[in-house]
Amino acid sequence: MLLGITTPLYPIYSSTYLSSLTRLIKTNHPRVVLAESADAADQQLYINVCELLLKHGYTKVKAGSYDAKLQRASLRHYSLWLKIWDYDRWRTIFWNKNINDAYEQFYQAAGIGLQPIQIKDNRKPTLTKNKDRILRDLILKRSGISSILVVGFWNAVFSYHMGMHGYFIHGIEPYVNAVTVARQTQNTLPPELAGQFKFDVGYAEDLSGLPMYDATVNFCLEHVRDPQLVVSEALKHTKTVAYFTPPIGRGCDSPAHLYHFKEADIRELIPDGWEPVFHRVKFLKNSPYPNCFIVEVTKKQKAL
Repeated sequence: MLLGITTPLYPIYSSTYLSSLTRLIKTNHPRVVLAESADAADQQLYINVCELLLKHGYTKVKAGSYDAKLQRASLRHYSLWLKIWDYDRWRTIFWNKNINDAYEQFYQAAGIGLQPIQIKDNRKPTLTKNKDRILRDLILKRSGISSILVVGFWNAVFSYHMGMHGYFIHGIEPYVNAVTVARQTQNTLPPELAGQFKFDVGYAEDLSGLPMYDATVNFCLEHVRDPQLVVSEALKHTKTVAYFTPPIGRGCDSPAHLYHFKEADIRELIPDGWEPVFHRVKFLKNSPYPNCFIVEVTKKQKAL
């Protein structure tokens, strides 16, 4: 959809302009926006329009000016915006801003919202990601696992699915709204089931104060500023097996990905005494090729 907008020439019409434009963007999600303004118009409003487009994930790809050959407001300038991510801008935000605030800004720009999971009749939530289904099966086939630490659980679907299999789940997530939403789901469960779950605000880089868990699942290795520290922290709290699920290179890229891993990169993160096994899987079932790792890390067996 191509949407052209022209900022009002008269300030009296500017009062509701931004709110109307915001509502239109959120409702229709146009891919292309052409913003134009007469040089005699309210230029602060034009600046505010550009800032609004930036906030909602648009990137300016062209700008210019021309003479419209009109009797009034003939001199005009414009900018063309596409719904594509400005990776450099977002990488700067994720590197320099408080991580919770960065994610709040990112999800608003992406139009992504979180809602509590509806669990009815004690049925497990559906895992829509092929990667998550494979990860579940890897965990289920292991014996001796009763507790799982899930780091970076986001919408908590995987956490609740595994908890409904009988595991105790402790979720850690830096995005405060994700913790709030996960707890809202927990509050709807009967007490005996709700006790299977615990969700806290926390950081993958610092799990100090937490106990040991039979298994650790880390969904955020590509999102963190220090992957080496994150791997080390996860393994400090792992009794049996740890899982990391980063994309393969840029296989399913996002502006929130601060690192892009090859197998050799991940091997360098694994400390001595631990052995990684790499599973190359499709993130979604209809992905054209394997674009995601599941890295299964266990302690090396001591030589007899």
